[in-house]
Amino acid sequence: FTSRQVYLPLDEPMDLTLGLSKQLCEQIGLDRVYFEYVRDVARMVEKRGRVLHYWGYPVRTHPEWGMEMPSGAIAHTFPHTAERFAGTGIPFYVGSFANGTLSIAGTTDYSTGVVSKGVENALRYGADGVWTYEFGDDGHWHAPPVTLVGYAHSAAVIWGYESNRHESLSDVLNTHVFMDSSGVAGTIACDLGNVYSHPGLDSSAIPEGNAVEVPEGVNADNLWHILEGAIMLTDPGDRWDSAWDSIFNGDRSLTAHGLGDAADYIDQVISSMPDASMSRVDSGLISDEFRLGASMQKHACRLGQALVNTSGKNVSEIGRGSRKKLADELGPIVEEFRRLWLLRSRPGGLSHSAGLLERLLGYYKQ
Repeated sequence: FTSRQVYLPLDEPMDLTLGLSKQLCEQIGLDRVYFEYVRDVARMVEKRGRVLHYWGYPVRTHPEWGMEMPSGAIAHTFPHTAERFAGTGIPFYVGSFANGTLSIAGTTDYSTGVVSKGVENALRYGADGVWTYEFGDDGHWHAPPVTLVGYAHSAAVIWGYESNRHESLSDVLNTHVFMDSSGVAGTIACDLGNVYSHPGLDSSAIPEGNAVEVPEGVNADNLWHILEGAIMLTDPGDRWDSAWDSIFNGDRSLTAHGLGDAADYIDQVISSMPDASMSRVDSGLISDEFRLGASMQKHACRLGQALVNTSGKNVSEIGRGSRKKLADELGPIVEEFRRLWLLRSRPGGLSHSAGLLERLLGYYKQ
């Protein structure tokens, strides 16, 4: 590579203390074992004339150790932990999720708010840079245009925070991303991305105890949790147990009526897609990708309605007739998901992301 920078996240060391590292962790502590590994990797990178970018834990909690890192190594941190690097002398970047992470069609208001907060804190606490990223853990179900929403907003506020943070996101998307003279595509992108906040999807807060340092008040896409939970809860002790319990058995549980209202709203949002007038060569593909997102959201609503009427909130308890209807709807969605994926992306990851949906389809057919 021509770049002199190497990005190695080196985060989430789930196996520490469980294997060969157990004795050493007991002697000097997990954080220290983890840090020394990251430090040694950074030194290896430095010897080869390059600079390491790494996720900043555990120097976030032990900033005094940062002085042991090569002077050029750059830590990465979340918006809500940027303050910990202020005055430490440790070079650092602030990173924020783009838009689609752990969602079906985005979480527009939440994700743009987090990115804006990241830029604000980067300026306040002296960060060396800001970046925006996403990941596809547990299935990468959102299409590329969903990510473009987050990247476009990020580019605007990172380049000029004060001058751009109050701009209309839908207008910016129509002008610079979707090139839609009708103003439709940008509005649909933002509105589908805000379906997660529809009143019919409001529920008890989902515990985030398994995530590392997730800030309070994180908004969740409950439709994503419905699909993910229906798939993952077949594995005993899966980490989605707590989320599932919150949205279906919490003090503010989802209701069939609320889910139905949300499905109607999704129909309303996507109904204007034929009116879009994008001058991009991939305008037809973008339209299909947003329609797929809306179809997946509506399917999650219908699955949620079916589960609300069961005692154990398990797919196996849904009546055979209802499961057949769900299967008849999900089958074409999976086929379209596979088709659209390969029009933009390499096959890597497709079998996993589509395979999760196919698992759910299999449960419907049992």
